[in-house]
Amino acid sequence: MYRKVFIGFGHMVSNKEVHSWIKQRFQIESTNKLTTTEWEEFIIKLQAYAINIFGVQIPDPNEVILEQYLDN
Repeated sequence: MYRKVFIGFGHMVSNKEVHSWIKQRFQIESTNKLTTTEWEEFIIKLQAYAINIFGVQIPDPNEVILEQYLDN
């Protein structure tokens, strides 16, 4: 999702570049080592950053943003 945000702002980046940026920005060595609670907190931080900095809502994995299906 973050890659789509970057591309939407005109930055052509790879998944690897976005992954590296996220690890650096949020000071995480590896998401594989996070506990379930740490993972959930990490996702909340990512979502908050996206809405505050980019004005973009990143849904939870099981959530659908209905606005994308509404006629404008």
